[in-house]
Amino acid sequence: MHDDLATCLNESRLNEPRIGFKYPEHEGDVSKKDLMLEIKDEGKKEDFDDDSKTNIVLWVLSGIFTVIILGLIGIFFIYPRLTKVPNVIIPDVSKMTVVEAEKVLHKQGFEVSKDIEYIGDDEIEKGLVVKTSPAIGREVKKGTEITLYESSGKKAYTIENYVGENYIKIKTILENNYGLVVDLKYEEPEDGDEDIDPNIIIGQDIEVGTQVAKGTSITLIIPKIIDKYPDFTDGTWTRARVEDFCKEKELKCEIKTSSNTTERDGTIISQTRTKGSEVVKGADLKIVIAEKKTEEEPTAEDIID
Repeated sequence: MHDDLATCLNESRLNEPRIGFKYPEHEGDVSKKDLMLEIKDEGKKEDFDDDSKTNIVLWVLSGIFTVIILGLIGIFFIYPRLTKVPNVIIPDVSKMTVVEAEKVLHKQGFEVSKDIEYIGDDEIEKGLVVKTSPAIGREVKKGTEITLYESSGKKAYTIENYVGENYIKIKTILENNYGLVVDLKYEEPEDGDEDIDPNIIIGQDIEVGTQVAKGTSITLIIPKIIDKYPDFTDGTWTRARVEDFCKEKELKCEIKTSSNTTERDGTIISQTRTKGSEVVKGADLKIVIAEKKTEEEPTAEDIID
């Protein structure tokens, strides 16, 4: 039986006659040839089933890969566009009340900060919006939080101590930067210091720390320096120095010479303006300067005589 079973599937035994059985119920309808063909068909069927399963797996994997690729495309390209927050220009809400400005900004899709900032303004009356942060007209993302600046009225400027400062500099700052009206007042220095700088402020009529609004007048006090004539005859003055003095003080200078003196040549002998008298612009000043005559050389006639 072992040998028979071992060779039963050989093609050389394909046409062998069937074995007869004693009892007809044991007879089968399948011949050995049919059995061999059936076995081959089963083998082919199994091979076909294996190929089909492989193809199905490949189709499934391809589908999954395609879904992943489409998902990545959606994440990187389509989703950002769908979720992108649009830019909106901040509307002009200046000169509106805070309540009105909030309504306009909410309507445009902005958030409004609960903290209101207060700022002085000379043009926009108290209680109205002056500006926003970010600034009006800027293009920002919808939903951005906007801070409102409410006018607290006219700007207040705090007066400082200007004594000792150059009045030209302070006058320019107060008028150009803060809109104050600056008046100048001349007074003689209390200590009588004649060498004090005439451009230095020595007083002011508004106390330090006072808050003032635009258009307020302030008076700056500067020293009144009285120019006085010096003693030109004290031996230290020269003709050139006197001429420079007259030019600086815008005086009409007249210089004469005199040889009828024992003073050395170039010495100032006299002056028409008294020492200590006030110098007035355009006044006349006359001085006399010693000038020695040179002795004349004798002529030929004098020598013969």
